[in-house]
Amino acid sequence: MSTPPTLTLPSCATASRLVTARGEFAMHDARPAAGPVRGTALLVPGFTGSKEDFIALLEPLATAGFRVVAVDGRGQYET
Repeated sequence: MSTPPTLTLPSCATASRLVTARGEFAMHDARPAAGPVRGTALLVPGFTGSKEDFIALLEPLATAGFRVVAVDGRGQYET
């Protein structure tokens, strides 16, 4: 299992819950500060990972104009 260099979210991101018919999933949601959204990048960790593995990607992708959603799968970290 990897260890991210930091667990602090960048200012463009928030931690929240994604509510679905199959249950609630912990997620990080990062959005561009300005301009149109170019698309959504959905980041899904592997079997032994978690959404925190993607913290370093949130800000660069949001700065490039993408909404970025990183989710924990069932049984991962906060889900």
